Parts: sequence; structure tokens; C-alpha cells
Amino acid sequence: MRVLKLLLLGIAVLASAPAEYRRVAEEISAPLRAVQARAGRQIIPRLPEGQYFMDAAGRWRQR
Repeated sequence: MRVLKLLLLGIAVLASAPAEYRRVAEEISAPLRAVQARAGRQIIPRLPEGQYFMDAAGRWRQR
């Protein structure tokens, strides 16, 4: 049950991210792509080793 809750929380966070990125971009008058790129630079280093992520070009990479 705990794993399911964590999974659902992760899905909720991922689903809310685009709206939050848009809000931040509007708030600081920055391009959306710049906000997304900065978020990626902060999130990717914290991923566990071996975790996959999609780079800016749309390719899957392994950390």
C-alpha cells in the first residue's frame, strides 16, 4: 500500500510540474523552456544511479 501511495504521489507531482513551470515562467518573465531546463539541471543530479530520464532532445538517457 505504501508503494502505491508513493507511486501515486510521484504521478501527481509529475502531472503538476508543467503547470508549475508555466506559473514560474510567467512570474519571473522567463521563457518556459528556460524554466524547464533549470528544473532539469536541479533534478537530474539527484536521480538514483541507473535511473532513466529524457533529455532536452527527447532521448532517453541513463544516469
